[in-house]
Parts: sequence; C-alpha cells; structure tokens
Amino acid sequence: MNNSSRIADRPTGIEIRRRSNPIQTSIREAVSWLSARPRSRNSIERTVANRFFETGPDLIDSITGAIACGQHVAVAGPRGCGKSYCISEAIKQAEAQGLLPPRGWIKVQGNKELPRDYLFEDDMTLVVNDGKTVLPKRKSAPLFTFAERSTEPDMLGRPVTDLERNVICYGLDENGQIDRSSQLAAHQRIVLFLDEVNRFSDGVLDSLLLLLEEGQVVMAGETFTLPVVVLMTMNPPGYDASARTLSPPLSSRIGRQYRLLSPRIDVLTDRIAPAVSERIVGSEKNVGLGSAELSVGAPPAWLVRRAAAVTLAAWGIPPRENADSVPGFDYLSGDSRSLLISMAALTPRLRQAMSTLNELCHFGPDGRALGDWMVAASVAARNEAQARQLTQAQAEARHFVSCAVTVLSHKLQDNFSSATRPDNTRRKEEALQVLVSEIMLADSPSLDALLRRNIDDFDTLSKIAEHMKDGVEADSIRATFLKFGIVKDSEVKQWEEFISSISPSQKGRQNQASIKAMIKDALLSARLAEIHDKQLFLSSPNARNTLAWLADTLEVTKQKTVALNDLLSEAAHFSDTSADVLGGHLFVADGVMEVENGDLLASLEFSGLSGLPRQEMINLFNALDRVWLETEHVGLDPCDTLCGLLEKFHQNEQISKETRSSSMIFAVEMVDRMASRPDRGTRTRTASRRVASFVAKYLLDLDEVESAPTPDAAARGSSEV
Repeated sequence: MNNSSRIADRPTGIEIRRRSNPIQTSIREAVSWLSARPRSRNSIERTVANRFFETGPDLIDSITGAIACGQHVAVAGPRGCGKSYCISEAIKQAEAQGLLPPRGWIKVQGNKELPRDYLFEDDMTLVVNDGKTVLPKRKSAPLFTFAERSTEPDMLGRPVTDLERNVICYGLDENGQIDRSSQLAAHQRIVLFLDEVNRFSDGVLDSLLLLLEEGQVVMAGETFTLPVVVLMTMNPPGYDASARTLSPPLSSRIGRQYRLLSPRIDVLTDRIAPAVSERIVGSEKNVGLGSAELSVGAPPAWLVRRAAAVTLAAWGIPPRENADSVPGFDYLSGDSRSLLISMAALTPRLRQAMSTLNELCHFGPDGRALGDWMVAASVAARNEAQARQLTQAQAEARHFVSCAVTVLSHKLQDNFSSATRPDNTRRKEEALQVLVSEIMLADSPSLDALLRRNIDDFDTLSKIAEHMKDGVEADSIRATFLKFGIVKDSEVKQWEEFISSISPSQKGRQNQASIKAMIKDALLSARLAEIHDKQLFLSSPNARNTLAWLADTLEVTKQKTVALNDLLSEAAHFSDTSADVLGGHLFVADGVMEVENGDLLASLEFSGLSGLPRQEMINLFNALDRVWLETEHVGLDPCDTLCGLLEKFHQNEQISKETRSSSMIFAVEMVDRMASRPDRGTRTRTASRRVASFVAKYLLDLDEVESAPTPDAAARGSSEV
C-alpha cells in the first residue's frame, strides 16, 4: 500500500512514462479511484459555498420564511456581525406581512442569573397605590404577556384557552396591553426572541425543550400549547469564552441554524455605515453656539471606506493557505482575507503593524467598531468646530486618527493577560496607531485602487446624473444605489448604460408601444433583464426597486413613465443573483473553475458566457456539477447529460453563435480541469475525452466567427489526456 501511495503521488509526467507497466497502471488507477471523494451538497467542508452567511436581505427573508412555517431558528456568529439586526428586521417584515399580530413578539436578553421558570411562570412585584399603600401585583411571565387571564374565582389568573388547551393569544397595543381586536389568526404566531441564548443558565435552556419540540409549556403544573416561534442568537463557543455550548437535545430541536461571518468591507460600508451617518447628521444638528447653528455632516464615503479597511486590517495578516491554522480568520470571508493579504503588501510599516497584531490578538474588531469610530471622529470634529466658532463640521482623516486607540484597542481580543503583560498592551496600541496612520493618512494610489468601487466613484455617478432630472446629484444616486444593493462595478456600469440609452437626448418613436419596446430592449442590452419562457425577467428584486425609483426620478416624457410602470407590472424577477446561484456549485467552490479576483460574473464574461441566458447557464453549471460529483463513482451518465445539454445549446438559434461556441469550450475546459485533479481516476479522464470529441464535432458546424474560441482548445483536452 505504501508503494502504491508513492506511485499515486508522483508528478503527472512520471505517471505517463510508466504507463507501459500494466501492473503499476492498475495499482495507480485503483488507488486514484479509491482516493476520489466526490461529495454531496450537505458535506461540511471549508470550501462549500453557503457554509456561512452574511448580514443582508437574503438572510432576513430566510428567517421571515421560517417564521411563516413555524420553524425555530438560531443565528450564530462573532460579535457585531448583525445577528440581532437580521432577526429584528425579519420580525418587522413578518409583522408587515401579517404573520405576527401587532407587536406580537418579545425579546429576552441572555442572563445566567435568570431562574429556570422565568419564561413561563408568573412573578410578583410591588406597586404603590395612592402614594401610600404598597400592594403586590402579578408580573406576567414573558410568554403569557399575549394571553388573556381568567377572572373566574376558581380559575383566577389562569390563561384563557380553547377546549384543546391552546392558549388564546392577542396582539398588543401601544402601551403593551392586550388588544382584544387583534386575536391571533390561524396562520399567525408569537415570536420569542432570545438574544445570546447560550448565556442563559442550564435550567432556562432545559425548560425550552418542550416548547421547541411540542410548542407546549408548563405553568403552575398545567400544560398549555402556545403558537410560538423561537428565534435565537448566539456567539460561537470558543469565540466567546463566557458562552456555553448548547446541549445536543436542544440543538436537535432547532429547525435552522445560520452561521454568520464577520462583516466584509462592503457590508460595513453599505449596510452599517449609512445608518450611522444618518444618526450623526440627525443628532448633531442645532448644537448651540449662541444664536449660531452648528451642523455636523456625515464623514465622506471614501474616508468611511478607509476606516472600514482599518477595522479589518486590525485582524492581522491571514495565512495564504490553511486558514484553520489561525482559527480567528475562519470568521472572515475569502474576500476579506484576500483584501488583508493585499493590504499587507502595500508598505513595510503596514505589514509590520499587522504582523504585531497577529502575534498579540486572537480576533480583530467586531462589526460595531466602524460605527463607534465614525461617531467618535464626528464628535472630535464637532468639538473642534465649536472651539473655532465654525457653523459646520465634518470628520476628517486626522479626527479618525486622534481617537483610534480609544475606540478600537479594547475591541481586539488579546491572547495575553493585560494585567501581567502591560508591555504587550503598549505594543498592541502602538501597532494599531501605526496601522491607522498608514491607511487613513496615506496618499497612496495603490491603496485607493484596492478599495475603490464605481459606487464610490463620483465621476461615474455624475455621468449618470447628466442623463437624469435637474437637481439629481451623485450623492443621491449613490445613496439610492446603496439602498437597493447596487454596489458592484459591473452593476453600476449596467445602470449607466441603461439610463443613457433612454435619456431625453435619445430620439425615439413616439407611440406608446414603440417606447415600451425601446425600454425593454435597453434592459436586455444592459443585461438587467432577460427573456425566459417568453416572460421578461428582471435580474433581481434590486433591479425592480431601482426601476421604480427611475420611473419617479428620470426626466422623461409621460409616455416613458407609463411604459416603465407597465413593464414593472408585467415583468417577473429572479430571486437570486447569478453569482449567488452559480457560486453554490461544488466544482466552483472546490477551485476547479478559476475565478478572477473572486468575481464569478467577470470570469464568466471573460469566458464568453455573458450572452448565455441565466436559466441555461444554471443548467450548464448543474450538469458540470454532476460530472464533478458523480462521474468517478457512478459512471458516464452525467457526462452524457452534459453532452445532451450542449447539443440543445447548439440547436438554440436564439443564442448567438459566439455564446454557443463559448459554452461548449467552457464545458470542455472545466471537465479537462476535473480530469487533471490528483483525486480523479479513469472515468473522469474518459469523460474529458468524450466531451472534447463531442464538442469538436459541433464547433465545426457553428461556422466559426472571429470572436469565438477556436476548436484547438477542445483538441487540447483530448491530447493532454
């Protein structure tokens, strides 16, 4: 076995030269076949897409769906990753959709001092009556806040139920009292939000078992059924030393658990920072200077972007490989780790500072750090403006630098005792100060290029504004794009193309039908929509929201406004972006496909697949995934399925010749890469030859065009094998 292992591990060139020995060939192929491990989609692997989630509308929608289905949810993740935010937003969304009665939820903060029966048993409190008499008063158990209590002498205080002992629940009014006009409908539920659930005592956690399993609770020795959905947040054990691990019986009763990553830079700047900026502007106005007014503005976008980069850089330098060797980096997304590696290469001082933080800290700042830092910098700017008798203030880079240590230092989790090693505390703070200065004060085109996006490029946004109504500025366009999730370079360019093509300067036909057709063609041309089963599909819900905004904002004729609204009423939309759907396939996640800079859509465009309709592209990826997962151990049926799909592409004249040719070459290259992996055996190599020969035949029938890939690539797949 040792000999065969050594043979299997030899370089490819040696293997080819020794194939003349049939015994060694048989051993080698047997070992290769046995070592091939095509995985199911539920396998827990670092590379499997969707192992972790991020704060955002997709997760909020998923939690809302769980509420509708009555499924209990736990959201786990590091400090400040947006766990509570996502659940709170899902509760608001569920209430707006009528899944909850008015104010039909209650939040309880994790506390190990709470008694076992806190959630289900009434307590007693004292009140002062008429300012003289102290009287006892019932304090309702949290879960029975929504229940009416009996006033019958022999049932006094007992929750009112139906004949099957289901508690009759109601929504609450503005004062937190039962609103008898809002009795729960059959489809409605009450939400129990347990924040930091693994901080409760073992008794409280054990008392949840019956509720999670049967929807029942015990109060005063009686069993009642409540229409309750439990939503929980928790820090991962190990990340937070004070948080306990949930017991297996409790974990098994949780319907879904979502694990969140620490926010990446785009989440920090696009979701967290705007809310903080609104708070800064709203709370800092009218600061008195006699009769003058001091107005505090939000920090500029480029500066917030740099500040967000600092909070990530304070994690240190991730290892290029085997991130598990430094456990803290597993809470950062691949994009965040790549960004930190690139930032460390900018200057020696920056690299040294990040290395020092690597040495001294387990984890970097949490997702709240950016907001706290923005507020502190704005306060520093306000104080300076007051001293100088100015009427306006706005945080600048020097304000961020001046308060960095006081805001960020304590948010890093040390791996040493600050009591016994004050010298390490000093080293940490000095390294942090260097890090902040190098990023916030640097005049570095390289850093700007690393952090810049079109959403922050006001020249690009100003060009878009030129095609819009007077008074629309780059700032307002940026804010709207952020609101609707239009943040990638490719997305901004798509909207620039679309808006310019329907701007007032474009002379079009004047009848309503032709204007509608012109707008539809512009959407298709900008790849903001596509036709599927004769139905117009917008690229995402964000695209629908942005079009609705444009209908109200663009300087267009009444006919164009009507046409836009007509298209909105007729068009469907895809619920996921292409990158989200396609990135979930294992042949992508396992690195078979080389993704440029983590941008899947850019890589597909480079491959010539940008013209392939979304559903056809998803079908292609599904077929390739089957080849990757099943061929080695099942047989060549997945390969035949892929070839059949490519034949359909060849016959589909609605797809351009260039795109049909590109899709075939793409399939050949992907299967060829699968066959070249060291854990693949004979069947995958046979599949590679079969796909290459199949595609070569059809490429000759496509009347090669100049921009299409040449059939040499297909021949290469066959010759290499």
